[in-house]
Amino acid sequence: MLALDTLWLNYLQKSHRLALWVFSIGITLDIYYTLLKRLITYLNPLDQVLLFTQIAKESIQNDKKSELCEAVEALTETALISTHHMNPTLCNQALQAMPNIIRNFLSSSKRIAQIAAEARDKNSDIHDHTSYILYYIYERISLINEKALAKKLVQVAATLVAVWGKIVLHCAKFDLTLVNYPLHLLSCHAKAAIIQGLPDIGVKASLTLLEISKTILEEIDYTSLNLKDPFFSLINGLEEITHSTFLQDKSINLKILMQPFQDLKDLFNNPKVAAHRDTSLIIKNIDRVLGEYEALELVMKTIPPLPDIPEEKSKI
Repeated sequence: MLALDTLWLNYLQKSHRLALWVFSIGITLDIYYTLLKRLITYLNPLDQVLLFTQIAKESIQNDKKSELCEAVEALTETALISTHHMNPTLCNQALQAMPNIIRNFLSSSKRIAQIAAEARDKNSDIHDHTSYILYYIYERISLINEKALAKKLVQVAATLVAVWGKIVLHCAKFDLTLVNYPLHLLSCHAKAAIIQGLPDIGVKASLTLLEISKTILEEIDYTSLNLKDPFFSLINGLEEITHSTFLQDKSINLKILMQPFQDLKDLFNNPKVAAHRDTSLIIKNIDRVLGEYEALELVMKTIPPLPDIPEEKSKI
C-alpha cells in the first residue's frame, strides 16, 4: 500500500498536488462555514424566533399538529426567558409570530360550518383538533401576558393588546363565532394591566376594540350572520376596561369612559348596519352601559368634594 502511494504521488505533478490541496482546503472551509452559520442561528435568539416560526408554518402546511404545538411551545419559552431577562424586543418578536401562526392555521382549515358537519360523523375529530390548537396557543399567550405584567413590561403589554386584536380579526374573517374567547382574553389582559398601574394599556385596548368593530362591519359580509354574540362580548369587554379604569382613578371625567360606547353606537347607527336584525339589541345593550355611567355621573356630582386636611407635623 505504501508503495502504491509513493508511485501515485510521484505521478502527480507539483501543480496538480497544489490545486488538489487548495480545493480540499476550500471544501473544508465551506463545511466549517456552514456548520458555524447553523450554530449561530441556534445561538442568536432573534434567529431562533424566525426558525420556530418557519417550523410552525411548515407544520401547518404538512398538517403536523404535534410539530406545530412544539414550535408554539418553543416560541413561548423564548418569550418567557426574554421576559425574565427584561428583554422586551425579543419577547415582542416571539409574540408577534403568534397571530401569523393562527392566520395560517385558520387559512389551511376548512370552514367551521363544514367542520361541524363532518363532526357529526363519529370518525371525524377535525373540530376537536381545531379547537385544541387555538386554545393551546391562547393559553401560551396568556402565560406570557401574566409574566410580562408581573415584570411591568409596558412595551410587551402594549404588544399583547395588538396581538390579541390581530387574532380577533383573523378569527372574525374566518368565522365570526370564533371571536368571543379572544375578545374576552383581550379585555382580561387590559383589566389586569390597569390594576397593575398601566392605564395606557386600557386606553389602547379600548381603541383596539373600536377598530375591531369597524373592521368587522366594513370588511365582513355579516348580512346573514349573528352579530349579537360577538358584539355583546365586545361591549362587555369595554365595560370591564372602563370600570377598572374608574376604580383606579375615581376623579376621571366619566365622559372619557363613555366615549368608546358612544363611538360604537355611532357605528351601528349607520344605515347599512341599522338594517341588520341584531342591531336594535346591540344598541340597547350600549344604551344600558351609557345609562349606568350617566347615573354614576349624577351621583358623583352630588358628592361634595373632600376637604383638604393638612397633615399635622409629628412632634419630635
